[in-house]
Amino acid sequence: MRKASIVIPCYNGECFINDAVGSCLGQTEKDIEVIVVNDGSTDSTKEILDYLMKQDDRLRVLENDKNMGRSYSRNRGWMAADSEYIFVLDADDQCVPNRVEEVLKAFKETGADVIYTSFDFINTYGDIVGVVKANPFDIEKNLKDKENYICHSSMAYKNLVRNKSMYDAGEYSKLGIDDWKLQLELHKAGCSFYAIDKRLVQYRPIGGTVGNRDEAKVKEVKDKYLETY
Repeated sequence: MRKASIVIPCYNGECFINDAVGSCLGQTEKDIEVIVVNDGSTDSTKEILDYLMKQDDRLRVLENDKNMGRSYSRNRGWMAADSEYIFVLDADDQCVPNRVEEVLKAFKETGADVIYTSFDFINTYGDIVGVVKANPFDIEKNLKDKENYICHSSMAYKNLVRNKSMYDAGEYSKLGIDDWKLQLELHKAGCSFYAIDKRLVQYRPIGGTVGNRDEAKVKEVKDKYLETY
């Protein structure tokens, strides 16, 4: 069993998957595995991942027969993980080298179930264009604003929180709010959250599901969910 697993769902990620995987395999904590779920990509993602697997046996690639969506892929990678702690990363984002080391230390010191961190905004070229501080999880503010203020790629959680909830592969996934729902579900189930004010992830906001989603539908779905929270 490894100390940590990093799960990356990937669909047509040829532009950035090499950097994402490289940032994981280059961690100061070496006793890790990286699981990429290739979600039916039609570009050169598979060829890139095949090459990277030959370079480092800590990389595992799971292939979906067709595009199943990010929640399905996140859950599949999560279930395949062979470690106590799950780190998540989107295929266009990057970890800083000491992310796993710092977060594992915080898990042991705090006993938290879910940990997230501050992060950098980066552009297409990897240049830092902004910084966001991670604040303590504030359920009252989150429910009022209908936001959780957590960068998904900065999240890590104990593997066994899957007994409480996993990503919703339905409408929430299509709208890009499966992470929002998971965070609230875990809080509702009694999981503890801890914020690390260190920039341990680099987030690249280049579009994808979130950039193209129907915001009116997002509001409708969130409102309906929160009625029963």
